[in-house]
Amino acid sequence: LALWLWLYHPPEKSRRVSTAELAHIHSGVAETAEGKIPWTKLLGYREAWAYYGTCVLVGPVWWFYGFWLPGFFADQYQLSMSKFGPLVALVGVGAALGSVFGGGLSAWFLKRNWSVNRARKTAAFFCALCTLPVVATPHLANKWLAAGLFALAAAAHQGWSATMYSAVADIFPKRAVASVVGFGGMLAGVVSTAFFWFASNEIWRRKAELGAAYHTDYRTYGTIMMICGCAYVVAWAIFHVGVPVIKPVKIRS
Repeated sequence: LALWLWLYHPPEKSRRVSTAELAHIHSGVAETAEGKIPWTKLLGYREAWAYYGTCVLVGPVWWFYGFWLPGFFADQYQLSMSKFGPLVALVGVGAALGSVFGGGLSAWFLKRNWSVNRARKTAAFFCALCTLPVVATPHLANKWLAAGLFALAAAAHQGWSATMYSAVADIFPKRAVASVVGFGGMLAGVVSTAFFWFASNEIWRRKAELGAAYHTDYRTYGTIMMICGCAYVVAWAIFHVGVPVIKPVKIRS
């Protein structure tokens, strides 16, 4: 908090905000107060469904990392809680760094006079690519290398999330942003529950099938990590098709 108080300045007074970026920040300030937009009304917009599509794909992956990474390290490397703690901590550090630097990537592009569409989508695509290497984690003998790839994926997720939240704010008026993001989060939670059930059953099925060899066989987590590694790229494609150009939409009365 002390660091934030020292570094933060309002956009109008910040030396890090360019004139073009400041104009973009204030582009929605002049909205007229027309009242709250019901979330049901937002279901009629393709742009909202494009965002919801990304939520149901990447949300379950993030929650799987949060709950199952300790189990992954315990299963794949036969580690006790005292041994896999530093590995999980490394992933947490990656997530923290990604939320700061990954979230600022599209802003960095905007400062170089990129369009909002190009800046947001390039940043999101870069983050999506950084999640792909987790596909290799069940094959790795080095636990620190596996933890490093998970840390990279966690950082990429945080950068992805910050970029997508910004994209929603670019597309929808301020009075609709919370409804769009909130409904997307709800859908992600529902699908995460189903994915957690599927993943748990898949892992236990593999353990029963492989017997004592499950510790060293990539198939124990292979299917799940394939899904986790590909989810963000598929989500990016869905968003790109659903929102060919990021620009404000007009809410129909």
